[in-house]
Amino acid sequence: MIDPKDVAMLGPKDLIIWNMMKLMAVSGVRDQNSKPDPVFGQYGIEVARAIYECDGNPLEAWWAYWQARESGQPAPEWVMTYFDRCAVALLNLARDSKHGKNVTTPSAAIAEAFEMKRPGQSGRGSVFSEFTNRTWLSYAFLVVHSMHKGDQETYAIENAARMVGVSEATVRRAYQKFKAFTKSPTL
Repeated sequence: MIDPKDVAMLGPKDLIIWNMMKLMAVSGVRDQNSKPDPVFGQYGIEVARAIYECDGNPLEAWWAYWQARESGQPAPEWVMTYFDRCAVALLNLARDSKHGKNVTTPSAAIAEAFEMKRPGQSGRGSVFSEFTNRTWLSYAFLVVHSMHKGDQETYAIENAARMVGVSEATVRRAYQKFKAFTKSPTL
């Protein structure tokens, strides 16, 4: 278990992960008047943007939009840019249909317009399962925490895998994703 006093050893980008884990634990935090807390809302938006830039999951844009609306803030420009792309793609589908191009599977075409499905791709997982599965963050955080205490990366990965009962390869992939995530220009 991570001791909260060890958080002081973390760098600014690692604090994003620590705070994100806290945010995930208290999502929906409200102030004393039962209104959404704007600080948590803004932080949720920033985290959503960083993850969106890392993995491109469009549900992060929807999450940021919801966080903004819930906390009384304007939707961020990057979310509006995503919505603009979706609107154009959706309207292009309507235009194509008007001009005789048959949309044989509207649900797939709409999913592509909303960037929830890559053209022609199928396979394991979906934007929904990827959005809700953030265990990689906890695996990566264990590695980062161990390395801040002086452990080498290999040992930190082995130790984290042993602690959570998953393969070292799983933890290594999580840590690689974390490193890409922390390179985000918004952090």
